[in-house]
Amino acid sequence: MNAGVRRKLDLGAKVVEFTLAHPFTEPASVAVATRLEEKVAHGKELVVQQRTGQLGARSANARRNKIRFGALMTLLRLLVRVAEVAAKELPELAGRIKLPPQDGSHQAFLAAATMMVAEAASHRELLVKHGLAESLLDDLDRALAEYEAAANGALGAARARVTARLELKRVATEMVEIIKILDALNRYRFRDEEQLLGAWLSASNVLGPFRTAVKPDPGPPAQGGTKSVA
Repeated sequence: MNAGVRRKLDLGAKVVEFTLAHPFTEPASVAVATRLEEKVAHGKELVVQQRTGQLGARSANARRNKIRFGALMTLLRLLVRVAEVAAKELPELAGRIKLPPQDGSHQAFLAAATMMVAEAASHRELLVKHGLAESLLDDLDRALAEYEAAANGALGAARARVTARLELKRVATEMVEIIKILDALNRYRFRDEEQLLGAWLSASNVLGPFRTAVKPDPGPPAQGGTKSVA
């Protein structure tokens, strides 16, 4: 969550707290305050969703990498070695069963590994003859399925995090728009109550955009000004 969105969420929470302590009585104003409460509640839900997606993606990525660089690569290397031996009997097999590139994407790795296993399955008897365990291709199928599930889980969690982040940004912006309305309402209803007006201004003191101070232009130097230093 970026700092701007966090400030808006904090502002929304402060304003809701103030409004609950000093509730409106007119229905139209109550409706505005209620809309803000709903936005703040939704914002809190989105924060949880964003965090959940982040943690889910991290966990799925760790599992995906563990499968890829652990059991899956061990099985694939064994398959390649047996295929190299079998290719001496069947030359057309040479170079058809090889390890996927290690610098490619997870999707590319999965596609290459799947094609590799399919090619091996079509020469199962020959590979078993040259030392391939009967269960290795089945083990590879299971490992690939687990890898694909972990990769899809990581992708889904990442998408959920991005969706929550974008929705949170939108909700935070809407909260500020509602607070601007509440600011006008409170300035009017507390116009003769200095203490309450001050309390409101304190509760909403981060309202509005944050701008960098701009120094005034000093203008051209005066006639006969300072001399340049040699």
